[in-house]
Amino acid sequence: MQFPGELQDFNNLPVIALRFRHEGCQRRALFLEVNLTLVKSKPLRCIVFIDGSNLYRVFKDIGLNCDYRKFVLEVFEQFPFDAILQRVYYYSVYPDQKLEPDNYRKTQSFLQKLERWNQWELRTGHLVYRDGVAKEKGVDTKLVSDMVFFAAQDLYDVSIVISGDEDLAYSFDAVKTLGKQIAVLKLPHNFSMKLVEKADFQIQFPNHIMKKNKKQSRKSNELTSSPLCH
Repeated sequence: MQFPGELQDFNNLPVIALRFRHEGCQRRALFLEVNLTLVKSKPLRCIVFIDGSNLYRVFKDIGLNCDYRKFVLEVFEQFPFDAILQRVYYYSVYPDQKLEPDNYRKTQSFLQKLERWNQWELRTGHLVYRDGVAKEKGVDTKLVSDMVFFAAQDLYDVSIVISGDEDLAYSFDAVKTLGKQIAVLKLPHNFSMKLVEKADFQIQFPNHIMKKNKKQSRKSNELTSSPLCH
């Protein structure tokens, strides 16, 4: 399917549906449901953008262990329209090898595996250490830049954003102005409701695919490890 914004004769859409577009998140989802019946069937092109460190912190906070690929597929399957998952972009950082040798080794192992996964792309920023505290630099910038640039190049119809960072919300307007739609995964922790307010609709966190396991094996630790920034 195509979204209403792609119709050439956009002015003929029902007025009541256009009113829904300017109200709350659930109303915006209704706007899509009302008008998607007016266009011919064609799968939507979907790209997933993941703030890696943010998602890792959520998993750690709630004590959950999962396979990242299965997790993304479960999120994608909750998408309410016919769509094709074209690519997943994962944004992360490498910790300093000298200051955090163990964390660097685990992060390197995980990210090297990720780069070998089909349809996954790695984007890295860097860490700045001040008084022993690490702070990410460049991750949000790269995520926003890719999301807006890919929209301008018409490389997707809808994006799924997995992050809790409020700063990303202000880029959503630019993406929507370019005629694209944004879904946001509602994380159970470290999540700003500003993302829901700015997105076109939300996807619920798929808790049922996760397994609580406080005594994680070495293998699962490597699978879920990524840099944790304070």
